[in-house]
Amino acid sequence: ANLIRIYNGITGEPIEEIVSKYEGKGYAEFKTDLGEVVVDFLRPIQEKYKAIREDKKVLEGIIQKGAEEAIKRSRRTVSKVYKKVGFVPPIR
Repeated sequence: ANLIRIYNGITGEPIEEIVSKYEGKGYAEFKTDLGEVVVDFLRPIQEKYKAIREDKKVLEGIIQKGAEEAIKRSRRTVSKVYKKVGFVPPIR
């Protein structure tokens, strides 16, 4: 049932249609088709990942942007904690 949900989630094909499509066929055939569906679904993600990994400037930019966002979020969180606890926030 979980594999059918994965198939449904990726293809959007209704569960009833998936079940009837493979009714009377071997489980191996369904698993093979599911594997192909998953590989096709992940292919663009893998290609994007590979392109990013191969371009050092793009990768460094993504890392920098992520670090800046993490700092911004952590400052907001620490500020909320200071207010709840009653501390005076440090002056920057």
